[in-house]
Amino acid sequence: LQGSGVLSLATGSVTGVQAAGVLNVATASVTGAQFGVVNVATEGISGAQFGLINYALDSDFSFGLLNIIPHGRTHVSVWGDETGTAHVSLKHGTKHFHNIYDVGYRLSGEDYALHFGLGLGGHIPILDNLSVDLDLLASRVTTTNFEKEEINLVNRFNATLGWEIAPKLTVFAGPSVSVFVSKKHDGASLPLFGDQLVVDAGKPDKEVNVRVWPGFVVGIRGL
Repeated sequence: LQGSGVLSLATGSVTGVQAAGVLNVATASVTGAQFGVVNVATEGISGAQFGLINYALDSDFSFGLLNIIPHGRTHVSVWGDETGTAHVSLKHGTKHFHNIYDVGYRLSGEDYALHFGLGLGGHIPILDNLSVDLDLLASRVTTTNFEKEEINLVNRFNATLGWEIAPKLTVFAGPSVSVFVSKKHDGASLPLFGDQLVVDAGKPDKEVNVRVWPGFVVGIRGL
């Protein structure tokens, strides 16, 4: 165990746990785990990193808001959902875990709607050209009606099956479940698939409204 209140610096390989209140740095490989606000393993980590920002040349598992893994997975996806929203997402992370950075634009409805989302997900290879992604994505929705906006948050769970149709080119599709939390009853005026709500806890006189519905995802990813 190597620990420090602020900075933990290892000029060689680390075996075990490296923990600091702010910054962990290992100038060689790490076999074990790093815990800190910022974690750096310049030659990769066999184990896990837990922090706000993580850097490793390669990693088994890095959990944080921003993970930088030069030898990890990086995908750019273009996809659509049942609300008529087109998305562009960047997925980056380790072999089985990734962060998601997403921007979406609703193509239908009276007012435009922009989505700005962050998420986490898992990647499960099945065969050489088949894989499953399980993703959680939380998106802030911004519409033309700025003066009335308070809370407009769409939380999505997507379960997609991907088929690699060419090297570094995969088509994917699958079901989803969305939970929309809004300060006003009509929220961001999201068009719902078939207008069929599984749950609508919203009432015009209630402060916070929750709407839940099933949906689908279809898209293509590369890199």
